[in-house]
Amino acid sequence: MGSSYDNVWVPMLMGAFMESYEGCVEKAWGNPLTHQLTDVGEFVKPIDLGSVGAVRQFSGPRQSTKPRVYTLTQQNVPWEISMEIDVEDVNRDKLGMFETKAKEMGSKFADHPTKLLIQDLLNNPICFDGTAFFGTHTVGTGTIINDVSATQIPALAAAIAAAPTAVEMSNIVTQILGYFYTFIDEAGDPINGDAREFMFATSNPTVKAAIDAVIFSEQITQGQTNLVRAGWEVKGWRVNSVLDPRLGSLTNTIFYMFRTDSIVKPFIWAEETPLHLQYLGEGSDNAVKNNKYLWGTKAVRSVGVGRYQHCVRATLS
Repeated sequence: MGSSYDNVWVPMLMGAFMESYEGCVEKAWGNPLTHQLTDVGEFVKPIDLGSVGAVRQFSGPRQSTKPRVYTLTQQNVPWEISMEIDVEDVNRDKLGMFETKAKEMGSKFADHPTKLLIQDLLNNPICFDGTAFFGTHTVGTGTIINDVSATQIPALAAAIAAAPTAVEMSNIVTQILGYFYTFIDEAGDPINGDAREFMFATSNPTVKAAIDAVIFSEQITQGQTNLVRAGWEVKGWRVNSVLDPRLGSLTNTIFYMFRTDSIVKPFIWAEETPLHLQYLGEGSDNAVKNNKYLWGTKAVRSVGVGRYQHCVRATLS
């Protein structure tokens, strides 16, 4: 009966896994925030995080500029998800039950880069310029602060920090976007000047509801037109929001805003070895010794922080 596992079960389990994985990858909210690198080794040293030079009038020999070299190393490590199947379950043809489990495994592996990205958000690691990803950064002769509070964004001082109203959030979003457009690159040019697509993320349902009111409601309060949303529609902007409990508590006063249409992304998703499926079937040591078949997937990957100018961490007070 082992051949039934090798020739029937394995292809069906792999098909169920990949169908679920591919569908869930498209829905994973972290993926649009990542710059994906392939054909890399164990240690990744991204070279494209520094900005290019400014456009200048051609008046003599070219003045070529190299992007500033940063020291940022990201280590790829192996990840797996596996499932044991009793030989007797194969003999009894219980494929349907395990096919469902394979789909769940595909969903989890598709979400895995987002899970790693969230760990970066919470840990706030050192980024390519040698400072904390969310913090104060020196850019040329200027300074960028992407960890903002009411000091930088006065509207973040809400009446109830964990429960801002839609009106308060309308002012917050307006001020954060305006502040975001002041960020510059190393040549002194606005680095977000062409930004038109954004994402907000929070673990607080009340904050999410207030953000959604700004994004989707035609009126902020009865009789008051939502000018923010109206302006977005005119300019063709695309804005969405995410609620993820892994970002903190239900009363968390921290939320995030990301730019999703930039060429260089806020995070780096590196794949040394892409996702592949493996199994131990008929005649394997596991089948003989433990009366079990083994089926699973593996990838060697990592997610690290990228360009800090394309995201903001905001704290309500």
